[in-house]
Amino acid sequence: MRLARPMAADAKSFGISLGLNAAVCFFCLVFFGFFRATKITQKFYAPKRYLPEQTYRPRKLSRNFWGWIMPTLSASEEEVILVAGVDAAMYLRIMKFGLELFIFTTILTLIMVLPVNLSGGNVDRLTSPGEAQSSQFTYWVSPPPPSGPDYPPTPDNQAIKAPDFYEETPPAPPGIVWWRYNPDVPPAVYQETSRQTLGAQFAEYGWRYDSSFQTQSYTFSVLDHATMSNVAQRSHLLWVHMVAVWIISLWAFRMLRRYSQHAVALRLRYYATTNKGAESHSVLVLDVPGVLAGSFVDRMDALFPFLPKSMQRVLRKRALAAQRGAMRRASSLQTKVTQTAVGAGRKVAAMGRTPRRSAEPGLDDTHRDSPRELIADGTERSTDPDQAQAKPGATAQLNSAFQQDAEKARSVRHPERVTETDAHAKCRGLLDSGLAATEVVEREFNELYVGDVAAVHMVYLCPDLDQLVAEYGKLREKLLDLLDGYISTKRRGKPMTRQTTRVLGIKYGEWGKTNYPGKKPVKTDALDWYIKRITEVRRLIHESEPAAKEESTATAFVTFRTRRAQMVASNCMSHHDQRAWTVIQAPGPKELIWKNLRWRTWEHQTRTAVIWAAFIALTLFYLIPIGAIQALIEVDRLNHIGFFRALIRIKVINAILQSILPSLVLKIFLAILPMLLAFMNRKQGMVSESAVDFGVTMKFFIFQVVSVFLGSFIAGSLFNQFEQWIKDPTSAVTILGTAAPLTSIFFLNYVELNALTSIPVQFLRPFGIFLYWVLTLLSGTERAKARKWSDQWIKFGPDVPDHTMTILFGLTFSCINPLLPPMCIIYFFIALLTEKYNMLYIERPRYQSGGQMWRQIFEQIIVGLLCFQVVMAALLGIKKSFSAILLIPLIALTLVFRSACLNLFRRPLEVQSVRAAVDLDSYDRVVELNGEAEGDNIDKNAYLQPALSFNDAECDAVLDEARHMEEVLAGNKDVPEDVEVGVEDRTVSGIPEGNEYEGGTASGEADVAEAKRATSLRDHLVELNPRRQSRGDADIV
Repeated sequence: MRLARPMAADAKSFGISLGLNAAVCFFCLVFFGFFRATKITQKFYAPKRYLPEQTYRPRKLSRNFWGWIMPTLSASEEEVILVAGVDAAMYLRIMKFGLELFIFTTILTLIMVLPVNLSGGNVDRLTSPGEAQSSQFTYWVSPPPPSGPDYPPTPDNQAIKAPDFYEETPPAPPGIVWWRYNPDVPPAVYQETSRQTLGAQFAEYGWRYDSSFQTQSYTFSVLDHATMSNVAQRSHLLWVHMVAVWIISLWAFRMLRRYSQHAVALRLRYYATTNKGAESHSVLVLDVPGVLAGSFVDRMDALFPFLPKSMQRVLRKRALAAQRGAMRRASSLQTKVTQTAVGAGRKVAAMGRTPRRSAEPGLDDTHRDSPRELIADGTERSTDPDQAQAKPGATAQLNSAFQQDAEKARSVRHPERVTETDAHAKCRGLLDSGLAATEVVEREFNELYVGDVAAVHMVYLCPDLDQLVAEYGKLREKLLDLLDGYISTKRRGKPMTRQTTRVLGIKYGEWGKTNYPGKKPVKTDALDWYIKRITEVRRLIHESEPAAKEESTATAFVTFRTRRAQMVASNCMSHHDQRAWTVIQAPGPKELIWKNLRWRTWEHQTRTAVIWAAFIALTLFYLIPIGAIQALIEVDRLNHIGFFRALIRIKVINAILQSILPSLVLKIFLAILPMLLAFMNRKQGMVSESAVDFGVTMKFFIFQVVSVFLGSFIAGSLFNQFEQWIKDPTSAVTILGTAAPLTSIFFLNYVELNALTSIPVQFLRPFGIFLYWVLTLLSGTERAKARKWSDQWIKFGPDVPDHTMTILFGLTFSCINPLLPPMCIIYFFIALLTEKYNMLYIERPRYQSGGQMWRQIFEQIIVGLLCFQVVMAALLGIKKSFSAILLIPLIALTLVFRSACLNLFRRPLEVQSVRAAVDLDSYDRVVELNGEAEGDNIDKNAYLQPALSFNDAECDAVLDEARHMEEVLAGNKDVPEDVEVGVEDRTVSGIPEGNEYEGGTASGEADVAEAKRATSLRDHLVELNPRRQSRGDADIV
């Protein structure tokens, strides 16, 4: 049995690879220090210092070569939140968590575990030339069968006793089985073969080959003396490893609880600073009943794509007609059932209270008297608080009314007659009566949340309008590029010639045929074409807007006037029928994926099941190419190829092949995976960019646990001994116990590659800076250049799993190989430095989720702890140490700790409490009373569909600029002066210390006002709850 480390490296190879990776890291930081201070690239490496729309600008950095490091590390979390948001601050806390965890782990393992591993001596024993392995077999020679008159033996004489002609012998050399004969055995039986094979001193021995034995070859290096492999089985030193596992786990528990508390504090701060009308005041309503769009029948084309289009249209038309008929019959039946209750309610209402008027225009009495408006006694419920009080002296009249209509009043006391049972039939009836879907949704929520609804926006199916808006966007972009080209030519002093383009008129309908007749492309002036086409597209957009609102989906956004109403709506069950009125918290309006909002819950669930099945298949089959390529590049296999044999003899190349190349191949395969996972999440139907990003985080972590950890750790240990495993499956435990600790060297190289090469190279962005330099030279205006350096966005999905997987590796192998925790410290320090600079100066957030990613981070760290404990318990059990049993309670304690933390922190991280909502609403009212806000200052159009919110002012500005260029080309005017886009703030720090902050832009006064608002909000919350004064500001906002 040959036990080889999968993709491992000896000490010399590790040292060479460490030096090469350290050199890459150093030169990346050197080049970054040079490029960030160079004029042509300074905006690329610090765009947030120049963006006009950046509310808070980070502090100005010195142009000193290393002058960016200390200001970046010393920047406070408050500054990160103001510049990049709460999500960025939560993301950076992963690196802080890892840094704090592994500083403690490194100190503990270097003091406790490393001396134990070094003093074990098992590696030297296994690699000693004189070490003999004792045979596991005994040999017994049965006597010859009996013969004679007494054969066969009688039942009373069937026992055969072996003759005593063997002596006890020492363990045999590996590969043979031997025995020693008694002196009275004749030498002719054994002496000749034994003397020739074993030697004269073993002349009295008999022997045979052990057919089940295979040669064992251990390939250890100096690094393996520091691993758990150096501790022998049943050694009392293994108790130290068990104690270290307990201490590290308890320390991790303490840190997880503390970081979870801080995550809740950041979440409260996010709620307090969100603008009114955005996600803090809005909900997303799915499965609006009565709307046929998105139903099973409506999605016939998606369910049966193999049918011809004509057949799909016929089936869909007939099915929709049948569904409408069924809904009308159900609505009519429900109306008849409730007419008695309505009559009784009207009589009582006429005697006891002022008749209620509907808030919606055009509603008749039938719709106004729905069963929802009746209480248990049959009276009509008013949604107006001022009209809900009974008139003086109405009690006697009410009693008389109920005596006269006793039977009718008794009939409506049945819940099934009072409570709405079929939401679809009711809403279908309202829609058939002429109400729009928006009015139906508004009516429903006005009944549930009286006076709190500020705005309702339906999501519409408008593919034609979406196509026009997309065409306008492309035309506008091309027109700006054309204008930039003209301006660049003019400023360089070169003659300006009109650019032309070819237009196929029939492609654009009647308008195209009229302006560009013919069946062949017509050559025309490009500037004139863009002006005419943009003008026509804008006209078509405005004409299509009314028609686009005719076909709505079953999805809507409802904006409330108070946070309390939003909190209640998003966390309660709006209807007992779970197929209708599904209400969840709305994502941010800027991160919505509008095309995924048209699907109902059933289609979301179906797509989710299909995508998860595809992801599982991808995870399992992705191991095949990774394993195949890693097997091909093993040094032992490459040594058989003549070309590589000569290269392998070079120590540096041999070190690269052993230490760097296997990890690099794995890293390359993993680099393309996040894009594929993001595509799968969009097809799954996720409705926001944050959901897509967090979906990538979860799936990418699962994939790496299976492929990188289990694939390289367990499978790498077993499949490298595939032949032995097939012959003797029971040897898998022995293989794993010996080879698994050796695999830690591979993960040491993997973390080293990520820390010293992958992160610095990504931070330098060599491909991005080259592309930016080329495109900048070709760009003629500052506006064109600004599009190149400002388009850099934060993506948490691919990066968060890398950090949590490093925590998993560091924990799992902290006691197996104490050299890994120090490498994790290097990893998290470099990651914290580079990512903090990215958050402050380079990357902009696409969304703000308020730190919701911590839930996934918490779960992934718990997985790392469980892997750590399970692996250590397994290895201690394989080494036959009783201490393995004592790790089983620790595994159970980890599961209990996870459950307790989720019960304590899950709800605060997902939803806002009533207390916080009421406090913030109270503060908003104080602001309005003090005159600091105009009206209710609620953005009622935050969730208006982009296709329905065409920006005419922006379009006019572009067309005016194009017409001005026409005058320039005609020689009547000159090129306007180019205004630099993004002027750097000249102050030393855009955010000084203290409670008031100054933005480095012209909007500094607004920034100061916002900072004062946050400070006054904090003070107001303290006044509302004095008990919070002693807990610190972090627990308040």
